[in-house]
Amino acid sequence: GMLRPRPTLFGNGDFGDEYGTCVAAGNGVVTCTIYHSVDLIRTKFNERVVALEAARQAGEAEAAAARGGTAGRSCSADKPKSERARYIALGVLFGSWYACNIAYNVFNKQVLLVFPYPATCTAAHGVVAAAAMGCVWLAFGRRRDNGRSRPTAADAAASAFSLPRWATPHVLAACAPLAALHAAGLLATNMSLGSVAVSFTHTIKALEPFFTVLLSATVLGATPAVGQLLALVPIVAGVIIASVTEISFTWAGFLAAMASNLAFQGRNVLSKAIMQRSDFEPHERLGGIDMFGLVTFMALPLLVGVVPLLEGFGPTAAALTTPGVALPLILAGIARCGDVLVSYAILHRVMPVTHSVGNCVKRVSVILVSLIVFHTPITPANGMGTALALAGVLAYSLAKGPEKTISKRVV
Repeated sequence: GMLRPRPTLFGNGDFGDEYGTCVAAGNGVVTCTIYHSVDLIRTKFNERVVALEAARQAGEAEAAAARGGTAGRSCSADKPKSERARYIALGVLFGSWYACNIAYNVFNKQVLLVFPYPATCTAAHGVVAAAAMGCVWLAFGRRRDNGRSRPTAADAAASAFSLPRWATPHVLAACAPLAALHAAGLLATNMSLGSVAVSFTHTIKALEPFFTVLLSATVLGATPAVGQLLALVPIVAGVIIASVTEISFTWAGFLAAMASNLAFQGRNVLSKAIMQRSDFEPHERLGGIDMFGLVTFMALPLLVGVVPLLEGFGPTAAALTTPGVALPLILAGIARCGDVLVSYAILHRVMPVTHSVGNCVKRVSVILVSLIVFHTPITPANGMGTALALAGVLAYSLAKGPEKTISKRVV
């Protein structure tokens, strides 16, 4: 057989008292060099090994370059295309996210201007969101359970009459407080939108980071970074300035927006604590969209039940007959659900800090569009306060830095 082109040391009896090295040339010919000094043999042997190793590495590098030349050029050509496709997809998602949130706020405010019953509106949104999430589970929920790429008719029928596998009594009990906070946050938001301008409601909701830091420290024992604490200063100062100079200011609208901040941030902090719990079985662990769907369904009885307590039964019937109410109500509910679903889709593709910055830009977009659509008057001092608060939110988002991404398991 062919011998490897590697020097072989021989001697001490092979050729009498002589020593030397042999190298196979690769064609069956072996070249031997005889030396009479052991030290010289060792020196020549080491030199030859180093030279052959260098030649071998050079040959492998040339072969790899030759093989990868065409593939490398192909990959380098395809890479810009894939990157462009990724950025285009992200642009579409961000645009859809902003459009859904703007539509929700505009439709909601339009309804509340002619139909001032926020509890009834919130219950209608809850019904629409529950129906939308039911469709999502019906279409995709069984894919994860049976491993099929497309659910069968039997799977779809079973999905219509049974909860997902993770909806155990243990999980339902843990998520009950989330549902209550979710319902309270939705109701408080609509009460604020019904009392004050959309721009002012969202300026107050810029205080969300303040409540996040406060509740994270209280519930999770988390210690905020110094940069986060410093970013809270312009947020609080900007909200104070905007509140003092707001033309549409009412205490009812202001307190409702503050209650919304407390409820939603409490829900977010508590949901993070639940997703980090170690006492759940593997099939009980929730992804973000699963949790949103479950909380939406569990909050629906609360939203419907509070309507007669706050507004009676009359507004519910009036909502079906008042012109310009039913359709915007449904569209607002669809937009609200789409806002959350697209938000999760974006979070699965970008870093959390990018998502936070995008959320800040989204709030700016909502404020600017609402000012134009509803012809909201604004003073220079009010605009300065709003801008200062939003700048603080942006600084807070950047100060958070990279975070661990929450479970990406979705329905």
